[in-house]
Amino acid sequence: MGIYAGYAIYYTAAIAENAAAIAAGMKPTNIYSYGFSRYYHIGGQGATLPIAFMMLFAKSKRYKILGRATIVPSVFNINEPLVYGTIVNNPFMFIPMMLLSVILPGVAYLWINFGFGSVNHVNFDMNFMPNPISAFVMSGGDYRNALLVIVNLIIAALVWYPFFKAADKFEVKKEEKRAAEKKAKKQQVEGIVTEA
Repeated sequence: MGIYAGYAIYYTAAIAENAAAIAAGMKPTNIYSYGFSRYYHIGGQGATLPIAFMMLFAKSKRYKILGRATIVPSVFNINEPLVYGTIVNNPFMFIPMMLLSVILPGVAYLWINFGFGSVNHVNFDMNFMPNPISAFVMSGGDYRNALLVIVNLIIAALVWYPFFKAADKFEVKKEEKRAAEKKAKKQQVEGIVTEA
């Protein structure tokens, strides 16, 4: 039995207890990590859907291309190309990634804990489904849980935005510098050919 199998036993038991509580007319109480992650892994780990969208409107060619390549997978929570193409080893992206890993689960916990949404009680093990749909189904059809995903999406966009703008500006400068160097090299080669 691997790590995932042990984890699956744990969260399946949590869902079963929650479903039994609902059937008995009581409130479910088990907030388990897989179901809870639907509220803050919006676009994948690190809530990267907003950054995939922002890249579509980037000034730098690199980010614009990455945006086109990653927006559709990000809607379905597949963000490895985005994370490894943009965030890893990028000092501009480290701070928002860390901030969001604390802020969004905190917001989600408070939202559920104060009764603005329902504790999940339906097994819906499809993490590639867009998060508002997963949240709606896992909560037994509570629209407030889907609304929580939208609230966290907005928070994530607000946190990512200034850092992405700074990274995009820096990338544009790098691209302009590379273009100028390439042009200078080309002129140098043309000058040598003309002299010969």
